[in-house]
Amino acid sequence: MPVSAGGAIRSFIQLRGRISVTGRLSRRAFVGLSAAAILSDAFARDAARTRYSAHLGFQAYTVRAQLQEAPEETLRRVAAIGYREVELYQPESASILAPLAAAHGVRVIGSHVPDLFPTPRAWPDWRSAGESTIPPGLDLQEILLIARTHGLTLLGYASGAPVEAYVDEESYRAYARLLDRIGARCRAAGVSFVYHNHRREFAAIGGRTYFDVLAAATDPDHVGFEVDVCWAAQGGRDPAALISQLRGRVPAIHLKDRTAAIAPSALAELAQNDERRIVAEVGRGTLDIRGILLAARGAGVRHVFVEQDFSAGDPVDSLAASYAYVRGLGL
Repeated sequence: MPVSAGGAIRSFIQLRGRISVTGRLSRRAFVGLSAAAILSDAFARDAARTRYSAHLGFQAYTVRAQLQEAPEETLRRVAAIGYREVELYQPESASILAPLAAAHGVRVIGSHVPDLFPTPRAWPDWRSAGESTIPPGLDLQEILLIARTHGLTLLGYASGAPVEAYVDEESYRAYARLLDRIGARCRAAGVSFVYHNHRREFAAIGGRTYFDVLAAATDPDHVGFEVDVCWAAQGGRDPAALISQLRGRVPAIHLKDRTAAIAPSALAELAQNDERRIVAEVGRGTLDIRGILLAARGAGVRHVFVEQDFSAGDPVDSLAASYAYVRGLGL
């Protein structure tokens, strides 16, 4: 999703935090990391045995207008292309879309969840109330009930942090701790919680990026990542390298291409028209899609969701073009 839209494994990012003051890993940390490495290797081998094109997914946001107007017909058309998985952008839509999708051979894998801070007062009110609370805008209990009812295994957060969280590192760490608590509750309910990046997370702070802070401040058992490769590239990061860096912590990615229309930037605010110019169908932009998918396979990524934030024509046609390109890669 665009920035304006309301919308588990240890990795080496956390290694520094698990080294004792003597410079040695504790036995508990060593065992945890060793087990994580074994599981990560297993995930990677499992992913390598299955071509992504055989179970390629799409983000429902791509066809949001069509799903509102004609949900069954839209899902029929997308399923006919060959898509077999879908990620919703509103969990409450599962009651309607999950049965329709299943009827056409498409499995609902997960959904994004609502914005934690939808109003200007939401952030300061939450900080005043204390970090142990979860902002009232997110009814996590209801969302987890929806997930259990409809078999969703993945819940993603794509709204990003409010601007106030970017004031200093401690504010952003407070935001990260909140995500970690949400992720812990999701994990207890048997659901994976993932953070979906845009570009602002890759702005620099104290010699690293906000994204680095978020990854280091959250428990990999609680918070995974859904790397949006287009927005990562727009933030100045190599998507394939980022996915590899997070090996074992990325159950899903958003796959869309990036045009060369606007120079990468992690800070500049983009008008909606600029956002429209950035995204492209998979294979029709500048990203190394093959390299990204190979990195995804090596990192244990299980779900690849094609997303087209904006489409010049029929978004179903955009999904068809992207699917054809991925299938042609044989990955």
